[in-house]
Amino acid sequence: MREMAKQLTIATGRAIYLGGIPDASDSKLKKLTARGLSAMRKQQWDRAVVLFQKALDHAGRSESAVAIHCLTGVCHFVPCRWQQALDNFNQAAGLADEFGDKAGKVIALGYRGSTLSATGARAEAEVAFTDSLYAARELGDRDGEARALSNLGLVYRARNELDQALKYYREALAMAREADNSVVQANNLNNIGLTYMDRGELNEAQKHFEQARALYRSVGSFRGEASVLCSIASIHQDVEELDEALHILKKALALRRKIGDKQGEASALNSIGNVYREKHEPVAALRHYRESLAIARQIGDSLVEAKSFGNIGLALSDRGKHDQGLQHIEAALTKAREIGNQETQAFSLCNMGIIYAKQGFSDKAIKHMSESRAIFTAIGVRAGVERTTWNLRRFLKRMGRERFVAGCAEAGMTSEDAEELAGSLAGPS
Repeated sequence: MREMAKQLTIATGRAIYLGGIPDASDSKLKKLTARGLSAMRKQQWDRAVVLFQKALDHAGRSESAVAIHCLTGVCHFVPCRWQQALDNFNQAAGLADEFGDKAGKVIALGYRGSTLSATGARAEAEVAFTDSLYAARELGDRDGEARALSNLGLVYRARNELDQALKYYREALAMAREADNSVVQANNLNNIGLTYMDRGELNEAQKHFEQARALYRSVGSFRGEASVLCSIASIHQDVEELDEALHILKKALALRRKIGDKQGEASALNSIGNVYREKHEPVAALRHYRESLAIARQIGDSLVEAKSFGNIGLALSDRGKHDQGLQHIEAALTKAREIGNQETQAFSLCNMGIIYAKQGFSDKAIKHMSESRAIFTAIGVRAGVERTTWNLRRFLKRMGRERFVAGCAEAGMTSEDAEELAGSLAGPS
């Protein structure tokens, strides 16, 4: 069972916690847990949940229940059932406190933070990651400490506080090396590379990506290698070497198909579609986006489904089919709201604003852009704030302050809010 959990950790990139279950006296509990792990390996998340629920009936209110709730939470987390995931991780954290399971507490708090982060609640996520960090330090769990530091780096990178993000990633990398955890080392090398990309330091980014790729290969993590190939492709995309980016992304897609990573396959197809869209080949882009959408629906991944809908909408708009484009982006917005992912909601609103602007509906464009900007501001996504600010400033310059404010009012804003928005945008670009 421990070996199965280890392989699952490598295959999924997620910590699989078993607590004392492998040494438990209840043979039925162990058998059900093993069957649940086997279902997870096959990405049969609903089947795994059923098996873990049966295992929980055997575990009762005991220390073993900490691990079962963590495992159940992961099975809800992957297909974006955030509330069910959060409920299980919260229960796991509470039981870990009750039974003094410090290792379980580290894992449960980390997963709680990841779930909150996935919904855009990054301030709450930061608290959970910090609590996980303190719990890991109290336990002397260097591996858990490295994971918590890495997660904090993700929070700060999302806020565009890149120096602080790099600080956390480097600390996590050093600890992962101490703990001889190659997967966590590779994860952090990849994250460091992405942060250097954000800073425009592409040579440093490439160096860290190659180091990450070598480590993933050394432990046989095809999933990790595929992830870092996507990172390397993004460098080529950034410097407009689009054919090379496509070549690398197709390698990543092949790896994900080889291991049956449907979620990764859908994401890679979206990335390939994005490159085709940059190459002004909307038909090829649409083909890949639609394939991604079909897979996302098949596996119940609502987040990738939302992103695919949004991408299809933009590609349709590129072909002049603005109304169809809006319908697909509205579907993305609805799906993002269903799962509580604020970042995807904000991007959807922004993209709807762009299409409305193409159609000449300035009031609708302003309404959606300002709503998008408010969400990006609330969740601390600076890149999104900058994108929407740039677009709104264009409207202000083109329309003039009086017409812009009037347009905001027509879109449903109060005159005070409209004046305040216009004033905030009036500075230099």
